[in-house]
Amino acid sequence: MKTALTGASGFLGTRLLEMWGLTGRVDFVPILRGYGSAAPVGRLALPSRVADVCDAEALVPALEGCDAIVHAALGDPAQIVAMAEAVCAAAERTGIRRIVNLSSAVALGMVPPPGSGDTTPGLTNRPLDYCSAKGIAEAVFSKYAAKSGASVIQLRPFTIYGPRSRLVGRILAAMESGEAWLLNGGSGVCNAVYVDNVIHGIERALAAPETVSGVFHLNDAESLTWAEVYRELGNAAGLPAGPWPEPPSRPAAPRRLSLPERVKMHTSKPLPQAVFRHVPERAKRIVKGMIAGWSEPVYANSRALPANGVGAVDSELYQLQSGVWRFSTKGAADKLGYAPQVPFAEGIRRTVGWYRVFG
Repeated sequence: MKTALTGASGFLGTRLLEMWGLTGRVDFVPILRGYGSAAPVGRLALPSRVADVCDAEALVPALEGCDAIVHAALGDPAQIVAMAEAVCAAAERTGIRRIVNLSSAVALGMVPPPGSGDTTPGLTNRPLDYCSAKGIAEAVFSKYAAKSGASVIQLRPFTIYGPRSRLVGRILAAMESGEAWLLNGGSGVCNAVYVDNVIHGIERALAAPETVSGVFHLNDAESLTWAEVYRELGNAAGLPAGPWPEPPSRPAAPRRLSLPERVKMHTSKPLPQAVFRHVPERAKRIVKGMIAGWSEPVYANSRALPANGVGAVDSELYQLQSGVWRFSTKGAADKLGYAPQVPFAEGIRRTVGWYRVFG
């Protein structure tokens, strides 16, 4: 079975390239959005195809000869929804009957509602943010599965860690600088899953019977608090393993998006993308250069209080540490045969070892 892989240049996709490309245990072809993201594929000398994952017309020829799709591509909220629609449309046109969608438990919100699980529908509120985009994308895939009868398996990891994990990098940096903190003494539940365990879940999904569809949460085998995670990280990195104070403040309000970020958000939608395909490349490069060089004006605020020297609290980490609910992996175990292969302590050891060399 040949598998098409989207998102090959991301955190999870890069690890998939390494594991599948070096072992050959999965026959796959990476689908890249452009040649600018080809470095990870080129490093391993892997054949690849180029297509806009938001465009079903472009995806159809890229899926030629494939029997399954692993959709791991990321983007802004509008792109997440557009990609889900395009992947389903392209799968229907090419006759592909197995889709594995890498969703996320954040489809239920950054703080998991107690009692939620595989059958809890994702958020679909508007305006779009990352969480609701994941929920809407899940709904698109579920609707396609119900309409077509195809096997669509959606995996919901929550906090993925491993080599290249930006979250782990931020925590280690804070520990080293003495700025690490733990909300409520670290009593919150950490739904952590090592990246290789997620890949094990993907492989089990690809091998599942054709009758299997649905949403499945993925976790490590161990149930851990954030205090336990921090202690393991500190010990593995040779850094002080606590105690850590409470956060010095609540997270600051989200910063205003820069002009390049605002332009990207608005132009990533399907209609502008369809128009841009007819714009000459030279014109696009000139406009992109002008936008990239834009300097945001800075206005003095006469009412602002003096800075107290305390850095802004990481909003993502604050929300993650607020959770008290652990997702069950029983559904993934029963229907897919999922059984985490890498223990938490070993996953942390590998992650810290990678940061020692490359971080």
